[in-house]
Amino acid sequence: MGGFAACFRKDLKRWLRDRAALAVWVGVPVFVGLLLALVFGRGETRPQGLLLVADLDQTLASRFVAQAFSQGELVRMFTVQAVTLEEGERRIRRGDGSALLVIQEGFAERFLRSEPQVLKLYTNPSQAILPEIARETAEILAEAGWYLQQAMGDELRRMAGADAWPGDAAVAALAIRASRLIREGRALLDGPPIQIEERSAAPQRTVNMTEAMAPGVVFMALLFLAFGLSGDLWEEKSAGTLRRIVASPVRMECFLASKTLAAMVLIGAVSSSGLVLGQWLAGGSMRGIAVAALWAALCGGALFLLMALLQTACRTERQGRTLANVAALLLLMAGGSMFPLEMMPAWMARAGRLTPNGWALQEMRNILAGNYDFLFWKISAILVFSGLVFAAVSARLRKGFAS
Repeated sequence: MGGFAACFRKDLKRWLRDRAALAVWVGVPVFVGLLLALVFGRGETRPQGLLLVADLDQTLASRFVAQAFSQGELVRMFTVQAVTLEEGERRIRRGDGSALLVIQEGFAERFLRSEPQVLKLYTNPSQAILPEIARETAEILAEAGWYLQQAMGDELRRMAGADAWPGDAAVAALAIRASRLIREGRALLDGPPIQIEERSAAPQRTVNMTEAMAPGVVFMALLFLAFGLSGDLWEEKSAGTLRRIVASPVRMECFLASKTLAAMVLIGAVSSSGLVLGQWLAGGSMRGIAVAALWAALCGGALFLLMALLQTACRTERQGRTLANVAALLLLMAGGSMFPLEMMPAWMARAGRLTPNGWALQEMRNILAGNYDFLFWKISAILVFSGLVFAAVSARLRKGFAS
């Protein structure tokens, strides 16, 4: 235990004394984040989201409602995916999707009979723009259905009561009736029979651009720190520290664990400072900052071990730093730190959410939004992943890298 504490204090003091490196690791992400905010603020941005549709009616009318989100400009904003009601509710609760649209069974029949009904829309509180677009689109569809019912309600009800599809004469009469009503400008006095019932997976609040980008900038700094701190293993190797550890009673696992803990403490401090600063500048709530900082520290430890594995897998320091640097840049670009996932093409956003930092970034946004669903299992998954990588790095340090 004494060796572990000594190694922990040594690493933390050495890293804190290297103020120039810390300034680069933390300062560059902050500068890039501010620059990206200026760039996105000057031009038009087009978010990309996922709309889950649970069609319980499975009729032509219900399919028309779902397909309306795949027309015009909306097709460039939403990827529409059909799901069952149970799957959709489960996915929207864990933040997988921008919104869930539920079309109740009997929708087409009630629409033809001009009976009141409800389309249910469940929104994702961790996203600010896309759920609002989905809500407004659903309201437009409801209003269009209302106009159609008011203009041709009698004809629609006769079609609903008929045993077969009407003939050509009846269809022509329906078209003439619609044209005549448009010319006369008949007053539409009744309220729309289709209403939108919006529900949020958690309490909804407005999120501005600065607040939305803060988690991405934090993870950018986290990756820079993980990359920079993992390179310390080469310095320990050059100084002969690793050879002395092998010859001493201190186990290599103890040495690596102390270095990982020191990295987590430093990453947690930087992450909490960045989150507090981002929320303060954006005027957002400080709720969830402590949990989000702990989550960042756990993710930072896992990424530190991943970078350490890449560094120690190479034979030379130049190869190791180059490989880890390329991996960090790829994760930055694909995982939503440089470019928010909502503004990426659909296929790229799906791939980005599968990256380690992209997955962790989405969960941090859920935490800041007050959504803690399945957090225990996600923490368990990070600990299992970290344990596997820790064992691989320890084996590499003992067998070849230390010599």
